[in-house]
Amino acid sequence: MSISLAGAALAGQAGLGLAQTVGGALMKKPEIPEIEIPQEVFQNMSDAEYWSYVGMPETQRQRYLEDIQTSSANALSRVSDRKGGLGAVSSIQAREAESLRELATLDTKMRMDNLNKLYKAREVGAQYDLQTQQLNREKSLQERTEKKQIIGAGLQNVMGAFGTIGDVAAEDTSLTLKSLFK
Repeated sequence: MSISLAGAALAGQAGLGLAQTVGGALMKKPEIPEIEIPQEVFQNMSDAEYWSYVGMPETQRQRYLEDIQTSSANALSRVSDRKGGLGAVSSIQAREAESLRELATLDTKMRMDNLNKLYKAREVGAQYDLQTQQLNREKSLQERTEKKQIIGAGLQNVMGAFGTIGDVAAEDTSLTLKSLFK
């Protein structure tokens, strides 16, 4: 009777253990949700890339140059005598050169600002990529851990079944030996 109980225990526990072990090994990969990068991120990157090459917009630059020329022309028209005109011309040229330097400085500053915007747009895109990679790593680690736990539980059940059989067999042997020596 005790051997048949041990056989049932072995069959039940070992069967469960084998099923868990095989089931754990055959587990499907969980669906990994995709992180969708909004279209605005790509558009911002494209715009920032374009403006990083441009600097100051062309219409703004043209207006600035026209203002310099208009200012120089007005200053020259106010010079009435030749003596005052020669001194004024060099002063007008100096102001014009200073204005052109200011224009170049403004253009460079705007280009640097646009480059910073590009870097920030790329950083946003990189953050989405980093999130996706991190999510994939976490899901993969979670999947491997779950598989190992299920396989481990299955092997534990199989070994437990053999332990139960050993215990029952030892008890049965001990009962048999006791009855022999009575």
